[in-house]
Amino acid sequence: MKRVFIGHRGVGKTELLKRHQIYFADIEHFDLDTEIEKQKNQTVSDIFNSEGELAFRKLEQKVFADLIKKNSFVIALGAGFDISSLTVDTLSSGIEVIYVSRRTDLDGRIFLNRPALDPKLSLLDEYQQRYQKREKNFRDRANFIYHMPEGLIETDDIEKSILTGSFVTAKAFVTSTKAITLPHVKNIELRTDIFTDGEIKKITLSRDHNFLVSYRKKTTVFNFKSGLIDWALELGAVPSELNSADLIVSNHDDEIQSAIHKFKSYEQFHQKLCPIINTWEELIFGHKWQSEKPEFRSFLPRSNPVEKRSKWRWYRELQFNKQKVNFVQGSQDFDDQPSLYEYIKASLYSKNNFAAVLGSPVHHSKSPMTQYKKLNQNFIAIPLNEADFPQALSFLHILGLNCAAVTSPLKNTAGKYCKKTSAVNSLALKNNIWMSASTDEAGLIKLFENIKDAQKNSVVVWGGGGVLKSIQDALPTAKFYSAQSQSPRTKNDFCKNPKIIVWSAPRKIDVQFPPNIWKPELVIDLNYAENSMGIEYAKNKNLNYISGDALFYAQAEKQLQFFKENLGF
Repeated sequence: MKRVFIGHRGVGKTELLKRHQIYFADIEHFDLDTEIEKQKNQTVSDIFNSEGELAFRKLEQKVFADLIKKNSFVIALGAGFDISSLTVDTLSSGIEVIYVSRRTDLDGRIFLNRPALDPKLSLLDEYQQRYQKREKNFRDRANFIYHMPEGLIETDDIEKSILTGSFVTAKAFVTSTKAITLPHVKNIELRTDIFTDGEIKKITLSRDHNFLVSYRKKTTVFNFKSGLIDWALELGAVPSELNSADLIVSNHDDEIQSAIHKFKSYEQFHQKLCPIINTWEELIFGHKWQSEKPEFRSFLPRSNPVEKRSKWRWYRELQFNKQKVNFVQGSQDFDDQPSLYEYIKASLYSKNNFAAVLGSPVHHSKSPMTQYKKLNQNFIAIPLNEADFPQALSFLHILGLNCAAVTSPLKNTAGKYCKKTSAVNSLALKNNIWMSASTDEAGLIKLFENIKDAQKNSVVVWGGGGVLKSIQDALPTAKFYSAQSQSPRTKNDFCKNPKIIVWSAPRKIDVQFPPNIWKPELVIDLNYAENSMGIEYAKNKNLNYISGDALFYAQAEKQLQFFKENLGF
């Protein structure tokens, strides 16, 4: 094996390398930064500070060139490694390049223990600038993209199956954007707006794959008439040349009711409905249409591009075992397509019941990864706002939702829905009634163990949201400030110079940092998002910092107990 991992800063390449070494114990594994530190007897930060980035990059290339002379290896490369050195000649020697990606890559990350590369930029702007430059290069150079789930920190059977190529994509297609076939992917979609006819003919010579050829641009020449064919109705009526039993007709451009009306002329073919869906009403309408004739209909909702994040990927994940046509993410991110990891997880846990984390945003949530094995059922992330909560919960119940973690901004809304006077973060279905609880206090108590008794009268909570009551219960002496106005919430909350800031505000444009005259010693962050403003504040002020990981895992353990008690296992 000759394999290298590439990816953005902080994605987790080094930790993946450690797990990969367990999956492939007989192969040498190298973290390039670690190898450089061994040679120079200096940390990466020290090399940057003493010699500059240019000198470090030259050293990277030298150490890498020495490592790839070995007969077999796995190497994790730093995000700034010049991957233009992975030339055709290098790759022809059999090196496989795996781009390790997480959905939070786009959010940005802030690091306390890594060198700032451009002092003129904010920490987040620095990341975002380099992200834009690197993303296309990563995709262009990669043989394969591993979309790694949030919160994966231990060896994992699904991850192992992906990295060993032992999985099977029996019920989903990967949309290929490169003229190569991936040996571990069984079903491949080839689109005529991505490949020429000649390229498609060459690729389809492979007998190891099932191909779906999708017509996506106007043509009068139909070179592909047999096998699985998809004709997009936005190109016009189905050509007589493609009239066969294996034909799929699809609609992407019309609004949902118009698309379904057009399908009435094509009842003899399998119908693939792929409109932009803006509301839960439209989603439910499309679901009912598909459910009437599931063997003849597939419903693949797409999110409005204005949303920037997928709104309906979770629905597609639930449909893997319920319709003919499905897709997983391949070498290009179509954000509505579930990842390969999510596809395999859904296939393993295909029973009707499932769990979910509800809120906005939820793409960064660790709950699905943390809880699904312990619950022995699929656990998915569903973005949801307050206005849609009642209708969505009712529909999700019909689909099989039996328990949910509730996060911002839905905790108060969920409490009112369950006739509670306080916010809740956990729902479980018992005897067809939604039971509710809050396990936040258990997490806060665990996190606040870091506060010494002498410091408890000098703690300010910055922000609060749906956990204010839980914070008050866990730390009665705390003072509370609005993160928007920088003002105490009441006169009694005034604090001249706190020793500890409990950061409880999201990253939003109207959230401000605490007053400059404050000189705290410690930031305790209730967030575990890697772009939290709490991290940025601690970094800028050179303060000690504690993330919200301890809170998350403590409340998640309590939440799991609540789920199991109410679900009866």
